[in-house]
Amino acid sequence: MKIIIHHNGKKYNFKFGYEAMIFDCAISNEFDTRYGEHTIKNFVNFVSACYLKAPHDISLGDLADFIVLRWEELKELSYYETLAKFYDKTAQ
Repeated sequence: MKIIIHHNGKKYNFKFGYEAMIFDCAISNEFDTRYGEHTIKNFVNFVSACYLKAPHDISLGDLADFIVLRWEELKELSYYETLAKFYDKTAQ
């Protein structure tokens, strides 16, 4: 499967549906406006890796929203540190 999204005159290719969902979350939260379109692919890759490495079932939408709203804080952390913060926040 190949998913192609056209956004603002650019073409984005994804192999998996969850990547397209993460991309949609980024656009819905105006990530491209705040951080530039060049950063979206990094965001999609980071959220994807966190999602795939999560030891428990988690909501992809909740995880993507959590990360998009805290991108500056989380982008330099490891996947496991990010997941720990996500679990701490959702347990409250």
